[in-house]
Amino acid sequence: MIPENQRAFKRVKKSFQVKFISYDDPSDATHSAVTKNISGGGLYCESVKPFKIGEKVSVEIFLSGKNKKVPCDGRVVRCEILDGHMVKTFGVAIEFSPASSSVQMKVLQNVLSGKK
Repeated sequence: MIPENQRAFKRVKKSFQVKFISYDDPSDATHSAVTKNISGGGLYCESVKPFKIGEKVSVEIFLSGKNKKVPCDGRVVRCEILDGHMVKTFGVAIEFSPASSSVQMKVLQNVLSGKK
C-alpha cells in the first residue's frame, strides 16, 4: 500500500454505490459494492467476488444518488480476504485508467465539495 504522503490524490473515506464488471471475463455478472474510500486515482471497496490483480474492470460510480453515475475503466491493484464478515468478503482496490481523467475530475469535485 502506498503511504498517504506519496499519493497523487488525497484519499477520502466516503461511501458511494458502485457497480463493476470484469472485461477479462465478459460472461461474469455485474457486481455491486460500496466504496470505503475514494480519490481521483481510484477506489477501495468490499466485494463478495474475488478479483485477480491486474484484472481490467468497467466501473460505474453513483456519486450523488442514483441519477448521477460516472462510468470509468480501471484495473484491480489489490484484492485481499477480509476477516470478521459472515460471508466471505474481499477488499478490492481499483486504480482508474489514465484515460479516465474526466472521471478523476468528477470524483474530485464531488468529494471535495462534501456532497454525499
